[in-house]
Amino acid sequence: MKIWKIGLIIWLFFVSLIIFGWAVWHIVNGGQLIKEPYSTVVINLAKFPANLREILASTDEDNIPTFIKNKNYKQSLTKLNKKYHATGFLLLSSINSKTLLPEVKLFDLNSNKFLKKWKINFPLNTNEISKTSFRFIHPLLLNDSSIITNTSLKTYRINSQGNLIWKSDAITHHSLENDHDGNLYAPSRSIKKDVLKTTEPILKLDNDYITKINSNTGKTINKKSIGKILIENGYQTLLFSSNAETDFIHTNDIQPATTNSNYWRIGDLLISLRHKSTVFLYRPSTNKVLWLKTGPWLNQHDCDFIGNNKIGVLGNDLVRPVDDLLNGHNNQYIYNFETKKTSTIYTKMFREGRIITKTEGRSDILPNGDLYVEETNYGRIIFGDKNGVNAIFVDRMDKDHIAMLGWSRYYSNEEMKAIFKK
Repeated sequence: MKIWKIGLIIWLFFVSLIIFGWAVWHIVNGGQLIKEPYSTVVINLAKFPANLREILASTDEDNIPTFIKNKNYKQSLTKLNKKYHATGFLLLSSINSKTLLPEVKLFDLNSNKFLKKWKINFPLNTNEISKTSFRFIHPLLLNDSSIITNTSLKTYRINSQGNLIWKSDAITHHSLENDHDGNLYAPSRSIKKDVLKTTEPILKLDNDYITKINSNTGKTINKKSIGKILIENGYQTLLFSSNAETDFIHTNDIQPATTNSNYWRIGDLLISLRHKSTVFLYRPSTNKVLWLKTGPWLNQHDCDFIGNNKIGVLGNDLVRPVDDLLNGHNNQYIYNFETKKTSTIYTKMFREGRIITKTEGRSDILPNGDLYVEETNYGRIIFGDKNGVNAIFVDRMDKDHIAMLGWSRYYSNEEMKAIFKK
């Protein structure tokens, strides 16, 4: 081949490389010159090396994340404190060991027995959800024995026989919580990345929404952009600082207030932003952030109202992106609005129980002051108090494996009675 031809090929290669690099930069920074579907093709080409590495590094175990190797505990509840008496109920998000499909189970801690199971009796859209990684997330029990559950893509209402009643029109993820009127609140996301604006377009970033859903129909009642809430309340610096990823908010819990106090009203929302290590109290009626706090929790999951002047926060305390735990374990934080102080009275329980879920996780301070924790990554539910661990629950699939849980829910005896009185 002649030298000038080789030179032309090299020149064309570098020109193409420059044009491609500009195209990626333009799309990521919110430019509108390259339209769909061409923008998606460009981004997928740019991500090809990372995608290839992920495929080559995958294993059979990666394809079945709902199994956890564990031989340490018997089926159901193992008491570590012989004086401990468990009460209440667990609405478990688990997996069927035969079909490998998710199912929800109701377990009675009072009698140490499973009372009911909800299996899938309707077709799944496998284009939307991979069967090997499909879990029901944060199931909620209703008074007709139906359940509402998330899937990190859609919310489903399923009757007592496992048949589909409705599927949400919103792309929901993470928590599901009832408000005082019986409506649902869940984080949701748009199919395409939003362009959040101040005076000029910012990067195309994943933006979460506060989404209110009618529990009878699955239809969205209203939704509000969390990114815009923070901008409109003067938190631009928090919103756009220290981001190494496009998922820069990562909302994982929206908790409606169902009582009034000196610090919140019925209808206010307590919201957890994991990737900001931030929890804030928001009043939808006025579009005002009433209170906001970053840390001492780190990359937390789950926030709850406690009594009339406190909130609880389950801190994963994960240092990202090095993927290490700050103190070697998770922790439960309690913030007191009256004293403006944060306490960690359950540290001994987390340390001695080696509670170390790096992602996900749920917690609930029970009426008697005990703490319920779902260590999601390791398939354990731990009951304890300030003196340590009292009992551990697992859902065993076989002698070598337990099921990975999916944000199971604790109900006291009184809460269960109240559900079926409605």
